[in-house]
Order: sequence, then C-alpha cells, then structure tokens
Amino acid sequence: METIERAYLGLYLTVLVIVGACLIFALVRAIRGPRTADRIVGVNMAGTLTTLALALLAYILELRDVVDVCLIYCLASFLSVVVLSKVYVTSYRERSARNAGRPSDAESDAGEENADA
Repeated sequence: METIERAYLGLYLTVLVIVGACLIFALVRAIRGPRTADRIVGVNMAGTLTTLALALLAYILELRDVVDVCLIYCLASFLSVVVLSKVYVTSYRERSARNAGRPSDAESDAGEENADA
C-alpha cells in the first residue's frame, strides 16, 4: 500500500510542477499582451492555476483550512477579471464614440484636396 501512496505523491508533485510552469506562461501572456484582451485572459488563467495549485497543496499536505483560502482566492480572482473586463469595455466604447464624431483620415484628406481645387 505504501508503494501506491508514493506513486500518487509523485504524480501530485509532477502535476504541481506542470501547473507551476503553466502559471509562468500565463503570467508572461498577462504581461506581454499584445492586446488588452490577451492580458485579461492571462490574468484569469493565472488566477485559475493558482487556485488549482492551492487546492492541490491542500490535498497533499492534508490541510483542510487551506481549501477555504483557495475558495476566497478563486472568488477574488473572478471578481478582478470581471472588473478588468468592465473597465476595458467601457474604455473601448468611449474611444469608439470619440472616433465616430471625428472624420477619418481618408475623409479629411479628400476634403483638403477639394478645397485646393
């Protein structure tokens, strides 16, 4: 029976290392972008992977209190992504409204050519 427990422990530690590597890649995506939507997805993925790592550690170390911390972190991560998405959508709509009132570059160039003739 002890052999099976060691095998499971090895499996859990391997999964924890893989989750850690994925967390690093998610943080790189959140920092580098290139778009704001990519950054928001990177932050969401980092929060999800951190929650997974906390839950896995709680199971390995048999710490039942850490599961509560894991759930609180998951809730905070979800709310941060919702707030970031709301800010992004609001700023996008404001930029679109400002650009709608202003003529595009092609229209302004055509107006200048007509004025010269």
